Amino acid sequence: MADDGVGGADASRGSGLQGLADRLAVLGARLVVSSPTDGGTRVRAVIPCA
Repeated sequence: MADDGVGGADASRGSGLQGLADRLAVLGARLVVSSPTDGGTRVRAVIPCA
């Protein structure tokens, strides 16, 4: 998922992104966030398949 906003999202600051990352970790998955401060945010969930 991606947007064209201002960017700067940071999952380590205790935002809702951290909650998503915690839930994915239970599944052995991870959340990848790319959010440069010059625009846009891309969020990707990497979920292993058994």
